[in-house]
Amino acid sequence: MPNHSIRVITRRLLKDDLMTPLLALIAFTVIILSPVLVTGIDAYTSKRVKQESNSSEFIYPYNTESLNQLEAQISRLNNRTSDYKAPKSSMFIDIDIQRVRNIDLNNKTAYISGVLKGAWSEADSLSRGGISPRISYASSRIEESTPPEDLMNGIELQGLIKDDMHEYTMVSHRKLIGQKGAYYTSEYRFSGNFTFEPSLTDYPADKQSIPISVRHSSLPSYRLRLKPVTTGSHALPSDRAVQNFRVSRLERNDPHIVLPKDNELLRYLSINSKADTERRIPKKALRKFNDLYFANETGPYSVASWNITLERQLSTTWLRYVFPVSLLLIALVVTSYIPSRFTEVRLAIPPTVLLSLVFLQQGSTHGIPDLGSPMLLDYYYLSAYVATLISFVEFIISAYYTGSEHSNGELLFKRASRTLIMLCASVGAPIIWVLGRAVYFLLAN
Repeated sequence: MPNHSIRVITRRLLKDDLMTPLLALIAFTVIILSPVLVTGIDAYTSKRVKQESNSSEFIYPYNTESLNQLEAQISRLNNRTSDYKAPKSSMFIDIDIQRVRNIDLNNKTAYISGVLKGAWSEADSLSRGGISPRISYASSRIEESTPPEDLMNGIELQGLIKDDMHEYTMVSHRKLIGQKGAYYTSEYRFSGNFTFEPSLTDYPADKQSIPISVRHSSLPSYRLRLKPVTTGSHALPSDRAVQNFRVSRLERNDPHIVLPKDNELLRYLSINSKADTERRIPKKALRKFNDLYFANETGPYSVASWNITLERQLSTTWLRYVFPVSLLLIALVVTSYIPSRFTEVRLAIPPTVLLSLVFLQQGSTHGIPDLGSPMLLDYYYLSAYVATLISFVEFIISAYYTGSEHSNGELLFKRASRTLIMLCASVGAPIIWVLGRAVYFLLAN
């Protein structure tokens, strides 16, 4: 029965000479949808690969109570409770960004200079003893070592490329006496190229986030805890214009440690209730936490981090990359009112616009690295290609009607195509950006 119905439909289409238009419509639909489908498949594959690669180095934000209780129970498991005393206070780290320049999206680097400031208590910021097994690398090399007076000298800036341009030099170091005893303050000047992962999906309305993370080079989290200080606009440079970007904000992240991924450990470190953190961890889970803690032999390091957000100057990029496309689409609508007797002139316009769009798209990605996946700007050009093709079909249909000979179908198609092209020219880019961000948000979650 289905085969008979298919044969009947096929004969009718061939009889009415509609087979070729139907095949053209199917091909048109496949061509338009194929980039979207391929992008969805690539995004799913990339997400799965990223999840697998991040399993060995997972970021665990923590609060002090949960980390204290976890390390105390690990010390009990390793019979170290008698000689371990957790740090009572953290080492506070503040940052001032003085300059951001030379953003290189191809090499994924940005030059940043500024000042790191540290403050810590002489008696309370460092632990006594350790929590690792007595016969271990951490016990013999880290826990028994005496750190220098200036703890800031051992701070590492992660992501800073140590080439000829990098700098980390002391500006000042002082010992002061407060109400709770002696404490130290140090300031270090830093500069150099920091690495970051460009986010160009929203180009040319993209934002770039440059992470700055610091940790101590030799003291794990059970010996020294770092805590980033809240920063504001005063910590940003006065000149915030950087090439096509503007330095918009500097945000502080919660302190964290880096360990192999484990959902049970993540849940424990996320507990905010003191009563819940003081509950004894089951021995089986505690042994697993201990193995995760010393997977790298030394134990995890406390990390303080900030994010510098750069926003692209949309006014400039919009005029360069979006406005010319909108102007070409409006020109298509205007030229559709050329009288039908000038058929050769009308049919020459859509191919010219199509070639112009190709050159504009190639020029719009100048200086942008190849992402391996489409940007939202590419989808805007895709919509412009579709609008141009629809306009070409409209001009071909109009060429068959001269003078006063017009059918209702031809008039309806003409009105629909002109309306679609004008919508694409006027609000196509904002709609694609809004829908694109919504789709990428759903894929990320």
